[in-house]
Amino acid sequence: MRGLAVDRERSMTTYFRARAGVRHSRTPAPDDFPSWLSLMQHYGLPTRLLDWSWSALIALFFAVEDPSYDAVDGCLWSLCPGDMNEAQGLEPLLYPLDAGRLRPLLEPAFKTRSLPNERAAAALTIEADPRMQVQQGAFSVHATPEPMDGLPGADTWLRRYTVPSDAKQRLRAHVRFLGITRAYLFPDLPSLAAEICEEHGL
Repeated sequence: MRGLAVDRERSMTTYFRARAGVRHSRTPAPDDFPSWLSLMQHYGLPTRLLDWSWSALIALFFAVEDPSYDAVDGCLWSLCPGDMNEAQGLEPLLYPLDAGRLRPLLEPAFKTRSLPNERAAAALTIEADPRMQVQQGAFSVHATPEPMDGLPGADTWLRRYTVPSDAKQRLRAHVRFLGITRAYLFPDLPSLAAEICEEHGL
């Protein structure tokens, strides 16, 4: 991420942190950047994090959940995190998001850094909200504008699988039958109400 994009990112994270306290029962400490980014990402704020799940079923849910996209193919991505990190010049392991090695990739979202650190890394989620636990989440951190599939060696640690458009409705029903629903993945009252309304055709 460069220039204006980073300035805009800092503006959004600052505003979110300033106003989150009365809206969330337990906000992170001011300098706990990993937890703040996790919270922002899981509540829909664009961040330098990309969501992943350890569960193929949960990933499939997100690939097929929205019927308005049934006319186009979806996709699932598979990532080998240790291999990705090694290709990015890190150790071939999965770091927790609050690891010291990842802090230089996170800090620019909150404060100006004189030395850019433009790379990406795979990371374990810091569970700051029940959604993160239920969704079996993980992250990749992106401090570079390069698309993930354009990073060096991506063909060895990243795979794309097509979800055909004509299979989406059927897959949506199967995933739901297996217990992966919006109310399960987003354990709050609005999701529960929306699921009940959907079941009753409202």
